[in-house]
Amino acid sequence: VSEEERRVMCLNGRLNEALHDKDETERSMGFLESRNKELLEALSSALKEVDKRNQLLVEAQKKAEQASEDAKFALERAERHKMEAEEAKVNSCSSLGAIEEAARSREAVEREEARRLELISHVSKLEETIRD
Repeated sequence: VSEEERRVMCLNGRLNEALHDKDETERSMGFLESRNKELLEALSSALKEVDKRNQLLVEAQKKAEQASEDAKFALERAERHKMEAEEAKVNSCSSLGAIEEAARSREAVEREEARRLELISHVSKLEETIRD
């Protein structure tokens, strides 16, 4: 075997190795591209899920803010009702005091009327006594 033939055989060997490496690299790249595609799909799906959850969180936050606002108005309304009830209680006490005063006045009028009737009766008796 001549030097030239040996060199050709060596180059053919290297060429075959290079072709084999190229085939291996292409298979690896195909696998990596397939895996990359799977990972991108999984990432896309995960991002969609995150977006969906973020939307749910935004909606929940809006509902919580509305509930807080509603509670604030309910508390203000309750405070107003409490103050109105206290005012009504004061008015009721005033009315009760006026009713009690009216009852005392009526009792005084009744006592005066009874006293007047007694005096009329006494005067009548005195007039009878004077006539007799």
